[in-house]
Amino acid sequence: MGYKAGLSCVRALPFLAVGLVLVGLLTGCGKDDDEPKVLARTGRVASINNDTGAVEMWTYVPKYKKEIKIEGTLAPDAEILINGSVANLEDVRIDDQVMVYGEAVRVDGEYKFTAKKVEVTRPVETTGPATDPPVNESQ
Repeated sequence: MGYKAGLSCVRALPFLAVGLVLVGLLTGCGKDDDEPKVLARTGRVASINNDTGAVEMWTYVPKYKKEIKIEGTLAPDAEILINGSVANLEDVRIDDQVMVYGEAVRVDGEYKFTAKKVEVTRPVETTGPATDPPVNESQ
């Protein structure tokens, strides 16, 4: 009788395997696509909506070998720095060079981006006379 029980277990293995595959398909495979992805992107500011926090930036994507526009939102507690100094969204300008840190979450097949930190790098403005002082030619 032990032989027949062993044989029925062997026959049940394919059904067990199919069952496990079906459970995996129905419940999801635990793919990382549903998990937020931490990212950092460099680029330049394309648009800013101060009221909603919606922002767009141009960034180069090597995979596509071109610059693309990414839309996203600014987290309510996002840190904004301009040349290392704390700033507000109102201080950011179109075409500013930025490094954006945040996360991307896939929703209905599309990524939704949320910026957690924005570092703006601007050329440092020089202070001083715009022209040379006048030369006194009467001497």
